Amino acid sequence: MSKPILIVYPTNAAKQELLAAREIRRYVYLRTSRLLPLVSSDVLPAGANGYSIAIEGREQEYRIATVTSPDGKWIHVTGGRDGGILYAAYRVAEHLGIRFALHGDIVPDRQIDLSLPDIDESGVPLFELRGILPFHDFPEGPDWWSEDDYKAVLSQLPKLRMNFFSLHTYPEKQPDPLSYNAEPGIWIGVPDDVREDGVSSSYPARHFTTASEVWGFTPRPTGDYRDGASELFDRDDYGAPYMAGKTPWPADESAENELFDQFGSLLRNAFGYAKEIGIRTCIGTETPLTVPEAVRKRLKAAGMDADDPDTVRKLYEGMFTRIQNVHPLDYYWLWTPEDWTWKGNTVEQSEAVLRDIQSAIVAANNTNAPFAIATCGWVLGPQQDRSQFDRLLPEDVPFSCINRHLGFEFVDTGFQAIERRPTWAIPWMEDDPAMILPQLWAGRMRRDAADAAAYGCNGLMGIHWRTKIIDPNISALAAAGWNQTGWNPEFGVRKHLEEHRPEGSIGGIATSIPAQSDKAAHNDGLTDIHRTVRAGLEGYRLLIPVGTYRVTLNFREWSAAAVGERVFTVSVYSEAQARAISRTIDLYEHAGVNKPYDLILPDVLVTDGTLNLLFRSVKGEACLSGIEITGQTADVNQFKGYAYSRRINCGGEAIEDYEADLLPLNLRDRNMDVTDFYLDWATARFGPEAAALIAEQFVFADGNLPRPVVWGTGPGSTITADRSPWEVVAQNYVFLDRLENLQPYVLGPGNKERFDYWLNQFRFLRCVSQIGCALGAYETAMEPIANEHDESIKQSQAKLKLLPIRKQIVSLVAELNRFLLASVSTPGELGTVANIQQQALHHIINRSGQQLEALLGEPLPQDAQPSMSYSGKPRLIVPTVRTSLNEDEELNLTVLFLGVRPDDAAVYWKPLGGDIYDKVPLKHVNRGVYRATIPATGGDFEYFIKDRSNKLRFPATAEIINQTVVRI
Repeated sequence: MSKPILIVYPTNAAKQELLAAREIRRYVYLRTSRLLPLVSSDVLPAGANGYSIAIEGREQEYRIATVTSPDGKWIHVTGGRDGGILYAAYRVAEHLGIRFALHGDIVPDRQIDLSLPDIDESGVPLFELRGILPFHDFPEGPDWWSEDDYKAVLSQLPKLRMNFFSLHTYPEKQPDPLSYNAEPGIWIGVPDDVREDGVSSSYPARHFTTASEVWGFTPRPTGDYRDGASELFDRDDYGAPYMAGKTPWPADESAENELFDQFGSLLRNAFGYAKEIGIRTCIGTETPLTVPEAVRKRLKAAGMDADDPDTVRKLYEGMFTRIQNVHPLDYYWLWTPEDWTWKGNTVEQSEAVLRDIQSAIVAANNTNAPFAIATCGWVLGPQQDRSQFDRLLPEDVPFSCINRHLGFEFVDTGFQAIERRPTWAIPWMEDDPAMILPQLWAGRMRRDAADAAAYGCNGLMGIHWRTKIIDPNISALAAAGWNQTGWNPEFGVRKHLEEHRPEGSIGGIATSIPAQSDKAAHNDGLTDIHRTVRAGLEGYRLLIPVGTYRVTLNFREWSAAAVGERVFTVSVYSEAQARAISRTIDLYEHAGVNKPYDLILPDVLVTDGTLNLLFRSVKGEACLSGIEITGQTADVNQFKGYAYSRRINCGGEAIEDYEADLLPLNLRDRNMDVTDFYLDWATARFGPEAAALIAEQFVFADGNLPRPVVWGTGPGSTITADRSPWEVVAQNYVFLDRLENLQPYVLGPGNKERFDYWLNQFRFLRCVSQIGCALGAYETAMEPIANEHDESIKQSQAKLKLLPIRKQIVSLVAELNRFLLASVSTPGELGTVANIQQQALHHIINRSGQQLEALLGEPLPQDAQPSMSYSGKPRLIVPTVRTSLNEDEELNLTVLFLGVRPDDAAVYWKPLGGDIYDKVPLKHVNRGVYRATIPATGGDFEYFIKDRSNKLRFPATAEIINQTVVRI
């Protein structure tokens, strides 16, 4: 008879030891369908094999060792008290084939036989703190998180071996009411307005709802959402639960107080939960402190000046007293101003920030704050000296900042000059100009983690909004916080880099056009500029004064013999993609061979003194003959603007008013190799059958995805009109064609669901580009019509030329929504739906529709109007998935149905490994929204959701592999 396999933990086990034991039992069960007994004992039982769990060793370090002897085979799972024992348990799960993500667990479809693997592994983190900065202000982020959402995310951090969770809070912004609002994460006021359980006075604050008008969103009831998207929302003014009844703003001061108290209660429960599982928490706001107008008035009535340093200190004392009363906290951080990253700062502004931070430090001491003061921001410090504050603030104040320019810049080199205090690097795991799109940056995360290690940082966090769609980025950053051997050739070398931003060409070779080609084309408009090119280039970085310009790029095709032989994308941007303009070009298609072609891009805004050109080859080498920049500089620093002009002869010498080509820049690659990463990532998520081929396409797409949207009025709000033919632009999506061909080789319901998620996200991206080309065609057709003075001709031309394109756009919009709704599965993706409906589609459907109706002089026909009906496959969605609960906590489930009204839909649950399911019917809330509650039973359990009539279920692998929940 074989020996039993047990999981043994100490008799007086700490909470994390017991959780580690339960987690190993859960994941062994998921992989093998065998539920191992949990045994409380301080000695290993004789005649048995198994896992032994014990807190042992230093803090976050862990050790896993398989020991075989005549008495049995045991896997000793040990780790320190500061999360180490949990990291060990989750590494055991990974050895069993489990992988973890911020949005949930990845459990392979194919189960394995029960056995005890041979493991010999120890782990020491490269960074003391590793975690995330989910950013408020858009619906894609925590603005729409409930308490369950916070806890769901927090429970995943130890699985990723992360231990830090942080939030930023925007203050009140005056006088512009359409950008950010004051947010309820931080309350600002004096100690007299603090109660034991909340506040007695406050001011207008909110998180985003569909009734908000910030960041370019057009307030819109969710009931008006197109293509069936309305079914996902249970109320018109949708937002987080604590915002219910407080839209678009809390009605009065009582409601304002209630909002701060309710969100404070959420943070108390969420941050208390975080502390139990070894996660440190951080929250804060901007510096110098912005005093809300309502608070200013109360201070003035009390004879106090809101700008007086003593008053500011008093306000910090009130803020810190309230935090101590309301929720646990490890760090309070103060953020350097956002404008510093774009506009720089004056000495006076730097001094004001320093005084404010010092006031906060004094206030923390006066209130005996149990948390530490830290700094953060869009820059590390003042532009005159990024490490200046290091010499002026106490050494126990950690310094941190997010990467400049939305993450397109490297980790700030100023970190290398700071050695006396903790430093935390914070890369962007996604950026908001392309918020609605997939963004693959695993290679960038590795680069930033490598630099953070080389600069001696002891913290590594990632800023983000969404969770599931940036899974590769999160996974790559989390792993790089522990081990960089194998993929980082510079690991262990302390860097000393000079921060500089020179200008020059990037890649490519200066090439002269053969004389024979010139002679054959001397009458086709070619100039001396077209006699040379820089071929195979990747781009240019140009130092240009702040202002607005027209950029003209001079091209010539000299060797291609057919359409499709030389296709490339060119992007012109400043503010590192915040104002990106991209075009895909086939030179032969545009001009044929040996003829000039000028691409004119008007209204390029430069705000930081740098203009960037990026070239990405689709097929063949990119090339460029000349650059022309003309426009008007801005009125800055009391100097009046002036006319500006600059011309560069790419690949050649100075000619007339063209300067010679710029010297090459020796730039580091922004992305590191991720071949090994994506092979493991794809194998775990899609199965081994086609993993290698799927991984190849993700490696190609990483850092290389098209970006057919820009920040217009808000995040991802504007689909760019592209006048290139779709046949040319479509070549950017060859990787998607290859992925679609691999779909039949993905086996198993869970693997298929995960693979289809990415297919639909990439199809959505491709559809955005298709809409961009249709918008380009619409613009082209509109130009002569807009200039026509005869109203009857204008009307007939609008009907003949614009209306067919409008119908095409409406059809493409329906397709776009079908792909998006096919992949919605998290609160962040519900936010993307709102973004699409209230920004991009509002502009290209509602506004342009009104303009076209005015031209036609009659209402648009039905097929030129978007549909309200859902046309995709029926879906069952669980947007929030908890994997752990407190002992006395119920599991509240929200279930969304698309394209179907469920029949006999219910939750089926049982104790983990049990035989008999209990049934809890789903209760209808509104539209396609249903809810159910699994009662608190005190034990671990599993469940699935099924709609019998429509054969929909969650998870995809139910009833073989169910969703599981452990209690802590």
